[in-house]
Amino acid sequence: MRNPKLNVVVSIPFLIGLVTLLLNDHYLKYQYPGLITGKLSDFAGLFIFPLFISVFVNRYILVYYATAAFFIFWKFELSQPLIDVVADITRMPIGRTVDVSDLLALTILPVSYKFLQDQIGKLKANTITAPAIIACISVFAFVATSKGRETITRNLRVDKVYKLPFSKEAFFKKAVNKHKYDDSLSNVSDSLFYLYFSIPEHDAEVATVATIKQGTKQSLLIHLRTVTTIATRHNTEPLTRITAKDFGGYFEQNLRKVFYSNAPYMYFIRFDNKNILDAAQENDK
Repeated sequence: MRNPKLNVVVSIPFLIGLVTLLLNDHYLKYQYPGLITGKLSDFAGLFIFPLFISVFVNRYILVYYATAAFFIFWKFELSQPLIDVVADITRMPIGRTVDVSDLLALTILPVSYKFLQDQIGKLKANTITAPAIIACISVFAFVATSKGRETITRNLRVDKVYKLPFSKEAFFKKAVNKHKYDDSLSNVSDSLFYLYFSIPEHDAEVATVATIKQGTKQSLLIHLRTVTTIATRHNTEPLTRITAKDFGGYFEQNLRKVFYSNAPYMYFIRFDNKNILDAAQENDK
């Protein structure tokens, strides 16, 4: 039996949203990274995704509420454990950017819902070939949105020390453990760590080797020793030109944003206990 609702996916607004999503995710955001291309896919995706699901599910309002709930969950660090599990099971990189300002795209959902309501009364059981083809392309667009991060190796010595006015325990309460391997007691006693921070304008994560030692009772010393790798979804060439001094500046910027203010989600300090992570990864081989 033909499903007349499939004709929603060949409507002009749906096709514009689909083309925008594909073009932005696979070309524009990498060639022209910035605020507009960073948000465009969220708006396009949130417009067409619930329309697509509503073709197969009759409880339209539930589809839209579920879409909003999942998008909010996806955009917060809370979803990272689930993403890691799925990535481990599928052996596929899952790309996403944690940025609370992306929630602005939720404002497109009422527009999408109104469009769906307008279309319901106009549906006719026409040929199914074109809608079926567009539906297949839509599935590809939803699944293969952003490419995974590309990692480049730098091995650049920074050799800069930062003095922070709090204890080592306070640092690890504020910083985020990147991987599932953790031992709070070892974090206090050990001094060698992997530290990760962001370069927001390149949507990049920098991995470093650092020592973290307690100075006085309320004084912490972080020795940023070496930048090892940089991961980004954008053009990697500009990242090859960043100097050791610049990396030190970016690290200091992340420290200020995370530890001294209510940091936007594009700034972060993450860590791994080097001994624990190295041993765990060796055992996983």
